[in-house]
Amino acid sequence: VRDGVRDLGKLESLYERTNKLGEGGFGVVHSARHIRTSEEVAIKAIHKDKVKDPQELQREVDFLTGVDHPNVIRYYETLQDDEFHHLIMERCSGGSLADHIRGWHADSGPGIQEADLARLVVQMLRALAYCHAHSIVHRDVKP
Repeated sequence: VRDGVRDLGKLESLYERTNKLGEGGFGVVHSARHIRTSEEVAIKAIHKDKVKDPQELQREVDFLTGVDHPNVIRYYETLQDDEFHHLIMERCSGGSLADHIRGWHADSGPGIQEADLARLVVQMLRALAYCHAHSIVHRDVKP
């Protein structure tokens, strides 16, 4: 990843990692706090060995830099070290969609109301359609 990339030393001076949010085949996602502004962010660490096509990652970063959609996470910058590309992104609080589905109506029993689920699915489809219209394919859609 070329533009806007800074080294990891800069990461440590800008962000304080707080906890691990998740892990997947490409790397790990941590919650973090911007030291100066206290803004909560997510840091997606993508292992460089998992990036088969650096141009593909660059295209994703280029797309994310210009994205303007209410259902797509905002991208801020990329930092890197010898092992990882660290994508700094908007932190969405409240857990995953799966967490929301499981606990949506915790006070009235398990499950989610059909109308609520339909609203969430429409939001996801709008985000995916926006990405697809910009030649980005999300290969890991999950609740």
